[in-house]
Amino acid sequence: MGRIEELKVDVLKYAQPICDALGLDIVELGIHPYNETLNVQLFVDRPLGGIEIDECTKVNHRLDVVLYEELKLGNNYTLEVSSPGLDRPLKTFPDFRRVIGRDIHLFLRERVQEKMELEGELKGVREAEVIIETKKGECIIPIALIERGKQVIS
Repeated sequence: MGRIEELKVDVLKYAQPICDALGLDIVELGIHPYNETLNVQLFVDRPLGGIEIDECTKVNHRLDVVLYEELKLGNNYTLEVSSPGLDRPLKTFPDFRRVIGRDIHLFLRERVQEKMELEGELKGVREAEVIIETKKGECIIPIALIERGKQVIS
């Protein structure tokens, strides 16, 4: 495991309880070195979506103390805690759960309803599949068949 991967494990070890205490999910963690500085990006959201800026600020303040004191990163890092945004890719069960009732566009690994792409309203999510209402009717798609998805923003 490389230095960045080890650091990700350490950051997640401290970030997870902070987010759990605030009722937030960690959507993604990115750590990118730039010259002598590490850019730490943590994307968080509520389990059903709709995070607010003050929640991101709370996570940022609490995690910043830990990065400085526990991980001894000193002044050689930047920390950004934010929402993953409306246009983030949908890949996992929690990602899809956050957009139930909204229109989504799916890119598939195999044909469904004779198409490699489907669009419609996300009606529900089960652990291994999504239920989408397309123009041709309701369709149940295993998450394993979904290459990626995105929310349709109009």
